[in-house]
Amino acid sequence: MLCSSDILTVLKEKWIKNVSSVFKNDSFDKFTGRGRILFLLPKLNEKLAIELITSSIETNEGLDRFALSIGPAGQDSVKGTYAHVKTEFFDRIGGSELIKNRVKERIESKSISDPELNTIYKSIITGKPIYYIDNTEARDF
Repeated sequence: MLCSSDILTVLKEKWIKNVSSVFKNDSFDKFTGRGRILFLLPKLNEKLAIELITSSIETNEGLDRFALSIGPAGQDSVKGTYAHVKTEFFDRIGGSELIKNRVKERIESKSISDPELNTIYKSIITGKPIYYIDNTEARDF
């Protein structure tokens, strides 16, 4: 069953309002499927996506939560799970340079103890798939 464009508009507005509320209440990291929400948000409301994500990555904790939400991308039979964060996504949510600069600042702070974050951050900087197991570049099959 298809819905009318009016109903679809109402549903989108409710979804966006709920996502905005979750971001502002700092409870986003309690949800499953955070990566899907982050990838869908700019398609529905680019301005809000930029506002919410830009403000959430101002702190190291917020940046880490953001990275962990978008990190896991896939797996293969060579070395298992890898992170692959593509630059195109960042261009829709506030600019890849802003996010890459925040990641570089975070790496330079030398306070990251989570190997998963190191892998995701390496993928963000390089734009390439990086294996979690040993932080090396994944093969492109």
